[in-house]
Amino acid sequence: MITLSELTQPVTKLQLNNLISNNSVQVGQNYLITDSTQADEGIIVEGETSTSVSLEGSGIFLNADYNNNGKYTNVPSYSGINLGVWASNIPSVSIGDVVIYSGLNYINLTGSIGTAPATDFTNWQFLNKSVDEGYIREIDFVTYDQKNDILLSRKDKRNNYIERASVGIALKDNPIYSFQWGNDLYYENKITGRSKFDGTNARNSFNNNTLNNGEYTSEVDYSIVTPVFSYNVIEELGEVKLKPNCYGEIKGNYIKGGKPGSLELFAVDISGQILYNTINLGSVTLDKVFSQFSYNVVSNGSNVIIDEITINGVFTQNTITNFCLLEITFLDEIYRRCFLTQRFIKYDSITKLQEGKTLLGVNSNLSIELDMNDPLIFDNVTGRLTIPLKYRAFGDITLNNCSGKIIKSIDCNNINILRRFYPENTFTVDFENITVGSIFPKCLLCNGGTITNTLTGRTNGSDYIEYGVSGQIPNEVNVRTNLVLLV
Repeated sequence: MITLSELTQPVTKLQLNNLISNNSVQVGQNYLITDSTQADEGIIVEGETSTSVSLEGSGIFLNADYNNNGKYTNVPSYSGINLGVWASNIPSVSIGDVVIYSGLNYINLTGSIGTAPATDFTNWQFLNKSVDEGYIREIDFVTYDQKNDILLSRKDKRNNYIERASVGIALKDNPIYSFQWGNDLYYENKITGRSKFDGTNARNSFNNNTLNNGEYTSEVDYSIVTPVFSYNVIEELGEVKLKPNCYGEIKGNYIKGGKPGSLELFAVDISGQILYNTINLGSVTLDKVFSQFSYNVVSNGSNVIIDEITINGVFTQNTITNFCLLEITFLDEIYRRCFLTQRFIKYDSITKLQEGKTLLGVNSNLSIELDMNDPLIFDNVTGRLTIPLKYRAFGDITLNNCSGKIIKSIDCNNINILRRFYPENTFTVDFENITVGSIFPKCLLCNGGTITNTLTGRTNGSDYIEYGVSGQIPNEVNVRTNLVLLV
């Protein structure tokens, strides 16, 4: 059996430099640079001429035990349990358990999770890089700057190809050093150019991505289910930042940021799925996504900002284009299948948006319920109904506790969309209209003259009345456009 030492000539960096200087490199000879700082057990290059060696070669690396295949014969205290990547919320840890942090193996000394193993010397002990201390030896293809001892690229058997970032990127952000080499869940990734990447301590898969002049960071806590972040293309200074507690499945995304910081994607909960999104020159911020945000198209400088969606919240099949802004700070029920285009709308708070709702141009059937017993909603003295600013883009409005009340004016907070009003089931409500041409602030105009319309709410079909704002600001006159009374 031919050994590695028989196929290569071991040399130090200084010895190889002397061979090059003395015109003594043997063409075709493999040289193992034993003291290179760029690989654990050396870099292999081939003599090309008497004064040069190849740019392409092989690196001998010792990868952390991501796949739990390591041998710990030199670690008698090893419990036999490898917990994978360390996280502050690992459910339990015992003395002798092994974790991985920043691509290195650590063994627990106390039974306490402690803090990050790299700086917590009380609870964790670094395991030396050795195949007898859990590390896995692999030989990868590399391109190597021999003169400066710099690894330029690395490609492994999982078809991951990672380039060292351009000059100016901090070492800790360099993808060639912060990639999870050896992890079977990371495969077919291509990270090139002036990319910034930090996924060393991510607990999740990261598959089939192309990151070019982009940024990807991951700070993901413990999860018993390994999430997926797959098939994404992040390029031209786009950014993806994934924060704790794990981001569920984000799959099939195309992300293309237009400038540094133009795109941020926060997905925090393992039950949150963000699927098949296309984001082009847009900005998406998602925090505490407890459910799906799927099949969306965000493009041309558009923004979607969602601070929180509760466990029952679903925001799916959205199309957001042409410089739109949809900003939602809190949803406490459901939000699904909203179609938004060519509008600038900001919501401070949303309590309910039911399935099938749309917002397009001046038409909106986003649904909300308003309690007319709330003095901030309805003034019994003046008869004014006030639509709170946070609901001003909602066009489908059910009036609760409305019986016996007469609406004489509507304050819509200066946004011109068509609104449809329904009384609550079994309740009635009156809308008092005045003749067109008679104007007072927020009044209700009807071309049929001064008339009061009484609406009745029913289980199977309710009366409704529609108003559109005439655009006369600041009076904001409301014009009756449709009335449906059912019998």
